[in-house]
Amino acid sequence: MGRFEQWVNVEVTNFDALARALQMRLIFDPLKSKPANEELVSNILEALDNKLEVYETAILPKQAYMAGNEFSLVDIFYMPLTAYLFTMGHGDLVDRRPLLKMWWEKVSSRPSWKAFGVNAQVMVA
Repeated sequence: MGRFEQWVNVEVTNFDALARALQMRLIFDPLKSKPANEELVSNILEALDNKLEVYETAILPKQAYMAGNEFSLVDIFYMPLTAYLFTMGHGDLVDRRPLLKMWWEKVSSRPSWKAFGVNAQVMVA
């Protein structure tokens, strides 16, 4: 349980907060006719880029999934906002990192993810 809590906290503080802030600026603000704050978006992208580099260099070289060597609920927590990165035009944050890209390909190709038609295109509709 302690390892689960550790890795959930990594997700919440290092990924979710930034990816959700980006989602708010690029997806939801335009729906409310609010123009995107380009400086804020740039700052969020820079911070997220730095965090994802840590995943690439310090976490995923040691384990196959976000919380260890087995797929877990922690990976599921990452999946919706990772899909949104592609929807928002920033999938390169994942694709240019070989280990992160490999993780995404594994988790997003799972039958349960595909069974519900969950992908970046569906999530916007």
